[in-house]
Amino acid sequence: GVDGVALDYVIQKNGLPEGYIYTSEAERRKYKILREGAEFKVDNKKVWQIIKKLVSGTNVWSCIEKYDKKEDGRGAWMALCAYYDGQ
Repeated sequence: GVDGVALDYVIQKNGLPEGYIYTSEAERRKYKILREGAEFKVDNKKVWQIIKKLVSGTNVWSCIEKYDKKEDGRGAWMALCAYYDGQ
């Protein structure tokens, strides 16, 4: 990501268990990043580009196509999770 943090923070579920002890400074930074602001927008777009490249032209494209205009990687990921979880 923009700040050298792994992009998986974009698709992480919200929250950690109370009292969670971080294993490293990098992990602490990853979970403390807010999902807003300029850095998040850049990272979210990058996640979108990765997902789009992987599913464009497949049968699940219709599941995430609505996220294309805003290039919303997090939204697309959550939609894919719901699709594959049968929700």
